[in-house]
Amino acid sequence: MIYKLILCSLHILHAVNGRRGQSYLPVQDIVSGDEVSFPCITPGDDDYIKWKFQANGSDIVIDAGLVYPGGIVTVFSQFDLPPGRSTLINGVFTITDVQLKDEGDYWCEISTVSAPSVLSDKHPLHVWITPQEPVVTGLHVNGSILEHTESPVARCSSKAGKPHSDIRWMNGTTGVGIGQPVVEKNSISDQLWDISLDLVLENPSQFGDQHEFQCVISHPAYKGVDKVITFSVDVLAT
Repeated sequence: MIYKLILCSLHILHAVNGRRGQSYLPVQDIVSGDEVSFPCITPGDDDYIKWKFQANGSDIVIDAGLVYPGGIVTVFSQFDLPPGRSTLINGVFTITDVQLKDEGDYWCEISTVSAPSVLSDKHPLHVWITPQEPVVTGLHVNGSILEHTESPVARCSSKAGKPHSDIRWMNGTTGVGIGQPVVEKNSISDQLWDISLDLVLENPSQFGDQHEFQCVISHPAYKGVDKVITFSVDVLAT
């Protein structure tokens, strides 16, 4: 689903003459694969409008797109891969398929042949990565545990998310288990995170045999709709 986020208010451009530096607008969090738009003033017939990009943690500033006088538009480098991934229309720079590599700061620059350049404030963009489908793995043979024995029963895992997911074990509407979550960097990318949480029962009883517990996984990329996995516990008499 395309989620189009437009930064609502047009910002005031200011001259680059040392009177003040660029300010930062509020951080925008976008799910990878969604769409984001950054506004700038509509250029005049004699204006050059150039969108700039600086990746997080980098000193390198690159040109993302440029409108030449007369309305000739060019989108550069990563923002035009694949061709058409980004557009620049009436000063508004739009990325139609946001990727992790797009995370950073954006601003526009207006110039003419006869006037000094002016810069907009910066638009910080953070990119959320949807984690892999979560899984629950039983930690005992045949999924059976002994009654009256504290035991880790099952492990719920969510991998390769940014940020990491939140996981909780539930018994209906009540939180359950005494396990602690384990959070670590993903083995493929150090920008992604894995998390797991064991369901640990302190004093299981045969009265709870075949009782169902729910692992509930939350992540910003799920947009308020948690994922739920049910796990059934088989308690054996000692």
